[in-house]
Amino acid sequence: MPDIQISMSQVKIANDPGFTLVIPNIVSGIGIVMYDPIKKIGGAAHPIIPNCGSPSDPNPQKYVDKCIAFLAKDLESKGANRGTLFVKIAGGAKMLNSVGIPMGEKNLKSARETLAREKLSVKGLDIGGSIKRTLMLNISNGEVTVERFNEGTKKI
Repeated sequence: MPDIQISMSQVKIANDPGFTLVIPNIVSGIGIVMYDPIKKIGGAAHPIIPNCGSPSDPNPQKYVDKCIAFLAKDLESKGANRGTLFVKIAGGAKMLNSVGIPMGEKNLKSARETLAREKLSVKGLDIGGSIKRTLMLNISNGEVTVERFNEGTKKI
């Protein structure tokens, strides 16, 4: 099954059941997947900064708050139904030697606030800690797995 790789600050959508959306190297940023099990369409994003300070920023996908809203709207524009979307998140790890509130915690707080504002509920999490992760969404069946660096793979 071919993979569609999502890099930092990217959003991608797929509706071909032969594809898997893959977000590698998630640390303090967050990997977000949204999937409509009826329409079999999904999207994935890898924002790395909690909140957008400027509405004119040329890359809103790098901000957790803007990215979640953008991903949901993009999925809806391609036929997904917001009422049947599920959301799963991985990441928000604490970086070593971070000072103050770690970036991972800030990203997770922004995600929770934005998901509540967008009226989207999280159905699966693999967050926190201090490990790197890869998040994968299988478009054919909506299965979401997380590969935890040196710890194996699990479904969320």
